[in-house]
Amino acid sequence: MERRPQRARAGRLFASGTLFDNHASSDGKCRIVEWYEKGYFDNEPKALAEALTCSCFLGRTSVADFLLTEGVDPAQGTSTGLSAFHWAANRGNLDTVKLLIQRRRHSN
Repeated sequence: MERRPQRARAGRLFASGTLFDNHASSDGKCRIVEWYEKGYFDNEPKALAEALTCSCFLGRTSVADFLLTEGVDPAQGTSTGLSAFHWAANRGNLDTVKLLIQRRRHSN
């Protein structure tokens, strides 16, 4: 039986970016997507929102797109005081900024 990631360990992995790389998993999916599909975030909406913010911070636009498609609110995940949009802009991740603007426009 596969163990769920521990909170402290997952927090360090979020910061390192390794969970957002497509080669992080044996099937080519990044771990965040894999964990989402396995239901690890089902009772962890704050952690899921932070995963979106981290993907925007790191410029992992495909992961951000996946999480937005799954309904994660980009206005959440602000434990650092900045939103997903703020971090994407701050880090110069233009494709991610464009995605967030496009999704915002389509949600209104």
